[in-house]
Amino acid sequence: MYIVNDYIAFNTMPTTVKSVSVSDNVCNQESLKEWTLEFWPNLESLEIGSYCFKYCKLLTLKSLFKLKTFVVGKLCFTERTFEEVDAEKIGVSDGGLVIENCTLLNSIDIGPMSFADASVFQLKSSGSERLRR
Repeated sequence: MYIVNDYIAFNTMPTTVKSVSVSDNVCNQESLKEWTLEFWPNLESLEIGSYCFKYCKLLTLKSLFKLKTFVVGKLCFTERTFEEVDAEKIGVSDGGLVIENCTLLNSIDIGPMSFADASVFQLKSSGSERLRR
């Protein structure tokens, strides 16, 4: 398992990893606006802790043909907090979550208030019947 416990570990993550675990409160740099995972052909599991990727507006998981498990803790991919829940501000960004052609994916677990700013959630798969259920 590859542990991401700071921004340096995030930036140097090898493309050969099978399992990635992002620690709590990591990758909250304002410069990190999007994250696309497309070049990790062996990735089977992605687990993101809580309070991560505060300024990252778009996460794309694309053609990760071995990915089986995707977990996100609470308050990730959002600048919101539990104290400032305002229905008018939730879902107003251009970002969100896109999962495309991850044909073995059978578990998605997204924690409270993660992607709260998101206006997009796309789940697309070609050739997989598993995601239709």
